[in-house]
Amino acid sequence: MSPRHFYRSIIMTTMRAIVYGIEAPELQRFPLVTPKSNQVLIKVRSAGLNPVDAKLVVGDKIPFQRITKWLRKFYIHSKIPGFDFSGTVVDDAHGFRAGDAVFGTVPPFTGTLTEYLVAPVDQVYYKPQALSFHEAAVLPLVGLTALQCLQEHVTSESSVLIIGASGGTGHVAIQVAKALGAEHVSAVCSASSAEFCRNMGADMILDYRKDLLEQLQHQQVQYDVVMDCVTSDDPRDTAPYYYPRLIQQIGASDHLPPWLSPNYIYRRLGGDTRDWIRAGLERTLGFNCWNKHEKLFWIRFPNSSGELKQLAVWADHKQLAPKINQVYEFNEKGVKNAFDAILDRRVKGKVVVDIS
Repeated sequence: MSPRHFYRSIIMTTMRAIVYGIEAPELQRFPLVTPKSNQVLIKVRSAGLNPVDAKLVVGDKIPFQRITKWLRKFYIHSKIPGFDFSGTVVDDAHGFRAGDAVFGTVPPFTGTLTEYLVAPVDQVYYKPQALSFHEAAVLPLVGLTALQCLQEHVTSESSVLIIGASGGTGHVAIQVAKALGAEHVSAVCSASSAEFCRNMGADMILDYRKDLLEQLQHQQVQYDVVMDCVTSDDPRDTAPYYYPRLIQQIGASDHLPPWLSPNYIYRRLGGDTRDWIRAGLERTLGFNCWNKHEKLFWIRFPNSSGELKQLAVWADHKQLAPKINQVYEFNEKGVKNAFDAILDRRVKGKVVVDIS
């Protein structure tokens, strides 16, 4: 066999993927994945990245900042990052035809920064026609988060407060709240992101760099739902004077302020290790360790194809469109730069890696 044919045979039976390295992302080659009976083989076009990917998948569930090197060496090393993807179906399977454009998610540690992947059929749906492959790839995790978090609580009479409204989840949550019929959506963001959030559908802008509590006291809206896309175990979020923490403390007091309705709900997407233990007890054993207002939200991936369908319907009806901040190259430097941008927390919208 000539060197050219030998190299071609390797390419046809292997795939490139980015993995977590000891210090930084690494590009490696793996055998081509083979789908199981409940999976679909997909050629990846684009992969969306999220803070959970930059935080080594475990995120806030264990003290990320303190044991990063241990995590990389013994648990995360050589695993492929990513939950979100868009691409095309390789072979006919489960009603999908070869060549169908799809989007969806994969289970933890399976990864989407790869040329090919296998995804559970219940975590895949047809790509919205109104979205590009890049746009579709950044929608699943944030779209499912917003939909699952809000759909039980938002009605046509609801007023919703989104904290961290210009970020990856927040800007999609504004649109999802509106699509669910919310009467009013307020966005907490910086002044520089105000126009961006208005374009997403926000009715009111609250500048977190000013006295947020004073702004809340002087506006006329009473919020039924607060979605906190900021709070985490990051040291930047643990100061007692940090505004999401202040709102939580006020909401937990005996005397609610006029800007919170008596039966308001507060859902935050992050917290410390103790919060994740409480959330885990509720998810696995049904133990509710929260007060009647506040709870940490934990996304559910299995059996989410119906919710992906709803996101796709909204996208095709021009009610939902994720905004891409930057497209990164599918190489070690590109992924490292993407992670650095996410951890810097100045990204307006989403970041995506071009796999094609």
